[in-house]
Amino acid sequence: MLKELIYPSILRGLALKESYTKREFYHLIIAITDMFPSQFKDLASFRTADNESDFWTNIGHAQVHRRCRALRRFAKFTLAKNFKLSTLQSVFLPLISSEMNETKDGNYRTDASEAIGAIASCLPWKSYLRVLRQRMSELATLKRSGRQWEKHETNIIKGICAIADNFHFDLKDAYNDSSEKMEIDGADEEEEEVETEKKEEENQEETEEKEEENVEEESGEEEGEEETNSREIVRMMTVGIIPQLVKMMTPDKETVRSQVALAIIKILSLFPRQVANIKMKGIVTTVINGMSNKDAKVRESLRKILVQIGRMLGKSYVGFIFSTLEENLTEGFQKHVMSYTAHNLLVNLMTPSRKLSRLGDESSSTALDLIKTEEKEEDKKKSKKSKAKEEEEANDQMQLDDDSDGVSPAVLLPGDIDEHLTILLRIFVEDTIGKIAERRNAEEIANKIPETKGAKGTNVFNRLGQLVTFPQGANEVMDTLQKLINATDDGKVVKKLSVLLEHFGMGILENPLVKPQSSLIFIHKLLYKNLFSDKEKEEKKKEKKKRVKSKEENFLVPQIRNYRFDTGPAVRSASSIAEGNKHVLAEFAWELFARFVKKRFYDYKDEEILSMLDPFCPLLSKTVVSKYQNLVALGFKATSVFAKYPLPSLEDALPEVAQAVFEKLDNAPSKEMSQACFKLMTIIVGHSESFKVEDDQLKKLVAFIKDDLDMLHNQAISFKLLNNLLYRKIQSPDIYDLMEVLPPLMISSHDVGVRSQTSNALIQFLIHYPISKKRLRQQLEFVVKNLSYEYEAGRETAIQFLHTILVKFPQSVVEEYTEYFFLPLMVSLVSDPSPKCKRLVGEVIKTLLKATTDQKITSVWGLVTKWLDKKEKETDKQKMLQIAAIQISGLFAESLQERFGSSRGLEVLSDFIDIMKIEADRTESKTEEAEEEWKAAYYSSNSIEKLLSNLPTLFKSPSIEKTLWETVFKLLDHPHAWMRLSVSRLLGLLFSNLKEGWTKDKKSFMTQPHQLYRFSKAFIYQLGSPLLNETMAQQAAKNLIFIAMALYKNPQMDSVPKNDSEEAKDEDEMGEEAKKSAKSALYSMISRTSFMARTHSSMLVRITVMQIFAALATQIENEDFEKYMENVLRPMIQLSETTIKPKKKSAFLAQFAAPVESATKTKEDAISVANEAIELLKKKYGKLRFGELYSQVMEKAEERKNESRKRKKLEESADPQIAALKKEEVREKRKMKKRKEQEEKN
Repeated sequence: MLKELIYPSILRGLALKESYTKREFYHLIIAITDMFPSQFKDLASFRTADNESDFWTNIGHAQVHRRCRALRRFAKFTLAKNFKLSTLQSVFLPLISSEMNETKDGNYRTDASEAIGAIASCLPWKSYLRVLRQRMSELATLKRSGRQWEKHETNIIKGICAIADNFHFDLKDAYNDSSEKMEIDGADEEEEEVETEKKEEENQEETEEKEEENVEEESGEEEGEEETNSREIVRMMTVGIIPQLVKMMTPDKETVRSQVALAIIKILSLFPRQVANIKMKGIVTTVINGMSNKDAKVRESLRKILVQIGRMLGKSYVGFIFSTLEENLTEGFQKHVMSYTAHNLLVNLMTPSRKLSRLGDESSSTALDLIKTEEKEEDKKKSKKSKAKEEEEANDQMQLDDDSDGVSPAVLLPGDIDEHLTILLRIFVEDTIGKIAERRNAEEIANKIPETKGAKGTNVFNRLGQLVTFPQGANEVMDTLQKLINATDDGKVVKKLSVLLEHFGMGILENPLVKPQSSLIFIHKLLYKNLFSDKEKEEKKKEKKKRVKSKEENFLVPQIRNYRFDTGPAVRSASSIAEGNKHVLAEFAWELFARFVKKRFYDYKDEEILSMLDPFCPLLSKTVVSKYQNLVALGFKATSVFAKYPLPSLEDALPEVAQAVFEKLDNAPSKEMSQACFKLMTIIVGHSESFKVEDDQLKKLVAFIKDDLDMLHNQAISFKLLNNLLYRKIQSPDIYDLMEVLPPLMISSHDVGVRSQTSNALIQFLIHYPISKKRLRQQLEFVVKNLSYEYEAGRETAIQFLHTILVKFPQSVVEEYTEYFFLPLMVSLVSDPSPKCKRLVGEVIKTLLKATTDQKITSVWGLVTKWLDKKEKETDKQKMLQIAAIQISGLFAESLQERFGSSRGLEVLSDFIDIMKIEADRTESKTEEAEEEWKAAYYSSNSIEKLLSNLPTLFKSPSIEKTLWETVFKLLDHPHAWMRLSVSRLLGLLFSNLKEGWTKDKKSFMTQPHQLYRFSKAFIYQLGSPLLNETMAQQAAKNLIFIAMALYKNPQMDSVPKNDSEEAKDEDEMGEEAKKSAKSALYSMISRTSFMARTHSSMLVRITVMQIFAALATQIENEDFEKYMENVLRPMIQLSETTIKPKKKSAFLAQFAAPVESATKTKEDAISVANEAIELLKKKYGKLRFGELYSQVMEKAEERKNESRKRKKLEESADPQIAALKKEEVREKRKMKKRKEQEEKN
């Protein structure tokens, strides 16, 4: 009952027109497939647990996009699996056809046609033919009925094209035996077509009924017949099906259906070539003939069809398409359409494109309707694909992605176009310079015909350059263009042809078939043909002049020349025209060579390449003497390339080229030409040592350099040329005169590059050229005088120039000018306002001292000691000289080291200590001081550091032990930041030079009672100072780490003086901990720094303290470090809980802190350091022990908070008035703080 009654009823119900009724049959199919899945395996395979992906649920859904998705899944699933033919033909084919005929939605019809095509791709031949004929008979029946057949025609044709597009029978081998010939008669074809149509019309109803009954029986027989009846398939398709498709393709003269045309081409591509060619040519011709339509949209549609046909047929049919275009589009505006279409086809066929998932987008009665339908379909697709839909499709494994087809390769590859060059050249030369080009500018044609906008020849020649074989195809193109150029004397035409040449050359650059050797041969051949005619022409002119003079001797009255008695235009011979236009080809050849060079196409290390470049050298001399300026400029560019490489023929060519260059300079038509000439001479002089510069040529070059040194855009060439001349060591009075111009430019120029290049050129001249002592002294005097130049840049250049001289000049010359250089440098060291210049002057003085002899050093040192004689200086000049002497003493020690000697060091060391002692006394008494006084102490401290660093034996001096370190200790709290940093570095130097066992020397300054404790307090005070900067913080941290480790390793020194009452005053720290801090200097130091890290507003201070703690944690044993853990962890914990705004420095302190580095640190930096320190402690103790220590710290912190709250409550209850006054004071302080902040903002 299920198979005999219910199932057939369901099949009839699926073909009904009423959508609501069909949905009920869909539900019935769902029920029977769920109840009897084994009996309906094909239908059940489309069922899924997810309703979103179930075919039967979605095919009847009210939403169109759900039905579209079901059809796409069906198409993909059908291609992936093998289903029974009866199921495909009796169930799905009528179901989808019915759905397709009823809908008006374009997307749905497209997806339905693809589903029909998927079914067709699975059918054997007879079933396939039956389905195809059935659709064709439906179309014929629909037309005969005449009842609104236009509405359904599109859907039926779309289905027919989908079936034809999925023609999957490969018949190319149907006629392998060449002895057998296919016999197809045109008359027989027509008769059979008529008979076939009649039979189909009469027996249509009977066939449909039999199909449903006998599908399964026939399917097995059809599979075995396909292999043996391939010729029969060809005959039936050729005689019966394809003619009907052709009629369907062109329903009238002005209409071509794109889908049908492409479907026919798809079928024919699987046919034997001898059969396919006959039909394909007719299809292509039909499409091309349709382009004679005056409707631009129709032509555009047909162009798209032609491109797709070209892609399907491949390169073997490209020539036929081009020739058909040329033959059929021959009149009026059709020529513009022809060239435009040929260009469009060529560009598309050589460009990779996305593979087509379906042929065309829509069928229509006219090509105009096709364009409109395509635009509508694109808009609908964009609007209906919502985000929700895209997500559903992405999650579905069975979804068919329309863009998954990938990219198809280009049809035309390099080397495929050579057979069609003649046709293409004919089309596009005519488009560029023929009658088509003349008519293109007419307004009437340009407005009516879009194809006339812009000539396509230039772009096509670029494409030809990319596609031709090289050099065979390129030679054919060049021969054609050369004939055209040689045959015309019209300047406009020559210009257009030169543009074609230019684009052809750019295409050659991108051609992968071009090799370096073949390109050089190609260029040389062009140059040789088009350059060596000028010489013959000049010889002919000379002979003609001689003949004219000999004739004049026979006349009493001389013959009047250059006068025309005829009024008509002068007629030039073909040979003269050809000779006059040859420069165009020569320019093209050199331009192509220049582009290859710019592309770095040639490997100049290859000997074969160099040997092929050598024959070009004779052509250079011929090029540069041409009367055409552009050709000459290209010759100059080429010479600049050849001059860089050792070519044998170049030595003979360069003199002629140079002579031509200087002739051009005398009569240069433009600045660009003169610049090109000088650029070329720069390269020749720099790279060709065999080339000799004549005196008159050198004068011109020097004059050019002088004129262009002040011109910014020409300075690069001028300096390069000057350096090349100096490198060649060309001696001439002109060179010496030029050197007199450089020194002022070196100092006064505002451009850094000019100052640097001038300085380098001048030094090269002074080193390598023979010059008198007088000239040398004049040059050096000028530089020394400009050490006091008003602008910093000029002074910097002068200092660097002196430094280079001291490094590169012979020692004898340096020794001679030592005293001459020393005094100005010493004055500049003190008086120069720029810190950078002072630093450079110091380096120059050190270089000078290293380069001179001991005798000169002794002489100079005598001057220094004189300026240090008196400790008190009365005049400003004396104070300035004293400061200079202090600085230079340090430079002496730093540059000479052991050569300086300990005796000289001790000689000045006492003077430095006295100066620092005076400043320390002033600091203690807090008296006002002049700027020079603290500077003298500051430079003294720096010089002592240099003395001790380079002469370590001075550490043993008694004067140091007695007075120096105590004086340094007093200056640690100096009001100027520079002074603090200097003495901190000095103490750091002392700490680093202490040897093992230093604690045993009880007489030493460092082993005095509580000395380390005093130092720790002083450095902690520096950390809390508002003058703190990063450099000072780093130095203080290093010193504190040394002190802490010294106290840890020497317990006998770890004590606090009894009378010292200043411990870490934390309100929360009382009792036992305070007693411990009073006994241990190390504990006191850690406690003080911890308190500072918790209360100080500067993040730099916090970061420095945590870095100190981290360093100590790595060096102190675990058990010993545990007693400091509370003070170490508290600032880290507090940092993550609170935010403290940094305080601003006062105006008084800001004036001292202005010169130091910025100490800006953010809270994020502090948190990062705190986290790193905590991680380090975790690794040190392990997570378990660290957790215990951490919890102890937190418990003690909570206890302190509770005790503080209780104490405050007791104070409030004991004396409420005092408590209220304290709260009021706090409020007033907050108000004052807010006012100050507001005032500072305003």
